[in-house]
Amino acid sequence: PFLKSWEALNSLSVEGNCINNRGAQLLAEVLDTVRIRRLSLNRNQISKEGLSCILSSQNARYLTSLMISDNEDIGSAEIDEIARFLSRATTSLKLLAVGSHRQCFRIVWFEKLCQSLQNNTTMSKMSIVGSLHGPIEIFISNEQRKNMEKYMADLMKSFGITCCCENGSKIDDIINSATKIKFPHALHLNLDKCREIGLVLSRCKMLQELCLNGNRGSFREDMLVALFLAEGPYNFPLKSLDLGNNQFGTRELTTILPFLKSWEALNSLSVEGNCINNRGAQLLAEVLDTVRIRR
Repeated sequence: PFLKSWEALNSLSVEGNCINNRGAQLLAEVLDTVRIRRLSLNRNQISKEGLSCILSSQNARYLTSLMISDNEDIGSAEIDEIARFLSRATTSLKLLAVGSHRQCFRIVWFEKLCQSLQNNTTMSKMSIVGSLHGPIEIFISNEQRKNMEKYMADLMKSFGITCCCENGSKIDDIINSATKIKFPHALHLNLDKCREIGLVLSRCKMLQELCLNGNRGSFREDMLVALFLAEGPYNFPLKSLDLGNNQFGTRELTTILPFLKSWEALNSLSVEGNCINNRGAQLLAEVLDTVRIRR
């Protein structure tokens, strides 16, 4: 009753609490009577059901800022709900914060959000938590909307993917034409992110350079399986592979040995700064028996 009585209220933050879907329904009732412009729901327990109530409320179209990151684990259903809201002609939203530190933000979700913005003239910034590179901020202007295909290719660099496709209409086109995937030093990869990278790799057709150097946590066997053997065999002409400074040992090297032996075009391999022993060196010698590595 207190919140509903303030007609002049234009900013409301309830982030960092324990609000669930029922609480989101109650907040939607507030939005039915009050034209709130800035709403922060970060770090609660809201999923698709509660999000749908918020976005379908009578005055949701007046929201200019919506912060909904780090709620219940996000999925395709939640992204579809957000994308539908963004594509509405009546929305006033300028800033959206979405994603979760607990899971990897899928590239296909990113594609859906970008596509929903093509006919949206108000959105100027998206903050995504949990992308492959960690938190990123994405800015978009009306000029960029006119050339969304090129803009999406440029934005893929935020996910570490460089492509040779200048007019890709979909993320698939961009990934198919990716020539380089490079992640920064001190990247904190977990199993979830490794699965996403493995899925991306399985869709590559022209990849020549892959760099995963300096993961802050050690690579476990299941992470390497997710990275390199998720949908194998991969079908791209890899020439350079950098797996340096990742704290994996001979046991983990054994896991990806078939992957290394399969790349006849591979001419550069780095596994420096790991925990590979003499047995691991013997395994690498088996790779050199089948692949003409130069560096």
